[in-house]
Amino acid sequence: MLGHLKVVEFQDSRAIRPEGNNLYNAVSEVPRSVQANLAPGFLEISNVVGAYELINIAQLTRTYENVLKLMLSEASPNELQRLSGQTETS
Repeated sequence: MLGHLKVVEFQDSRAIRPEGNNLYNAVSEVPRSVQANLAPGFLEISNVVGAYELINIAQLTRTYENVLKLMLSEASPNELQRLSGQTETS
């Protein structure tokens, strides 16, 4: 056996203090043990789809560059409103 792992839960997340290296210390609350199923040798699955996020960051970068170009060209406030999708009454 390499070691022990204790899985606990806190009612209030402010009751723990980070100690570093992903270790936490209970400050004021006694944690309660929870039922956990651990499978040795398995990796955690990511909740991020890499290709989708790359597309999003590319679109965000293009939008940022276009807004920056517009600001540097000293466009009128009405043009900025039109491009942002806002109307004068919004």
